[in-house]
Amino acid sequence: MGVTAQHGAGAAGDVGAEVVEVRWRVMHQLGLGFGTVLDDTLGIRGMTIAWKTPSRLYVTLHKEFRFTRDVCASPWNAQCPDYWTVEDDGLARTWDGVCWCNPPFDRTRGAWARKAWESAQCGVTSVLLIGANAVADTAWWHRYILRSSELRFMRGRPTFTGEAGITTSMRCVLVVMRPYCQGPPQVGSINKHGEPI
Repeated sequence: MGVTAQHGAGAAGDVGAEVVEVRWRVMHQLGLGFGTVLDDTLGIRGMTIAWKTPSRLYVTLHKEFRFTRDVCASPWNAQCPDYWTVEDDGLARTWDGVCWCNPPFDRTRGAWARKAWESAQCGVTSVLLIGANAVADTAWWHRYILRSSELRFMRGRPTFTGEAGITTSMRCVLVVMRPYCQGPPQVGSINKHGEPI
């Protein structure tokens, strides 16, 4: 279901104000007008906009976790040599090793959280970077995220880059799911580069 962009904050109804802000920024950078119809993946209908994890953030986390696979990437934004694309369908595959996941900033976040938690129950370490606005009241947050090993809230917003060079900053939380985690998670703070505060 698409959302017609309208002028003003909160114009998209049930879509969070931050999502509206990101959509407006994308529309402005692409030179699109007020009547453009946007889809649920922060994209223009017929065009998906995915975001690349900031390199400094990824490098910091990779030093700690030694990721073996990115389960949710594209050839242009993959930072781990072994990665799965949309065509590979990371949600349908068996995860192993130490998995990195920066899922789409859309309604599939809950499915990625579920897959990461279920994989952790099979001995996998899963590390997810989740957009943190308007998620703490969702069923998937309570069912899977609150049963993780760690929640690292970010002070500051990392800047993500889209395939066309468009940038946006988003509130994020790093979710660590170690093998067989059941929660409650340890809670801590990191900066937008993944470094402890």
